[in-house]
Amino acid sequence: MFSISIEGKKTILFQMSNCICKIYLINVKKGVGFFCKIPFHNNNNLLPVLIINNYVDLDNNKIIKLIINNEVKEIKIDNSRKKYKNTKNNIVIIEIKPNKEKIYNYLELDANDIYKNESIYIIII
Repeated sequence: MFSISIEGKKTILFQMSNCICKIYLINVKKGVGFFCKIPFHNNNNLLPVLIINNYVDLDNNKIIKLIINNEVKEIKIDNSRKKYKNTKNNIVIIEIKPNKEKIYNYLELDANDIYKNESIYIIII
C-alpha cells in the first residue's frame, strides 16, 4: 500500500472536481463522463474531448447537459464537432471546444509512458 502526499491528494481532488462530470439528457441523469486530451493525428496534437458511455445519441442538434463542480454546462452536438461512437466497446467520444463551452481542465493520457513502481488511483463518483 502506498501513501499519497498532500500535493497528490490536492491533484486528485482537483481532477475529481474539474475533470469529471455528471451527464443528463432531457433532465434525466444518465451517467458520468470525463474530460481528457487525447492524441489526434499525431502525439503532438492533443484534442480536448468528453468521454462517456455509449448511451448518447450523436444526432445533430442534441443537447447534452453536464454538471461540473456544481456548475451546469451544455454541449450542442452538431457537425462542427469530431465525434466517435463504438458500440462494441460501449464508448462515445465528443470533441470539446474549450472557448465555447468554457471547459479548460482535462486529464492528459500519455500512451508512451509506462508507470512501473508508481501508484495509480481510480476516481469513483
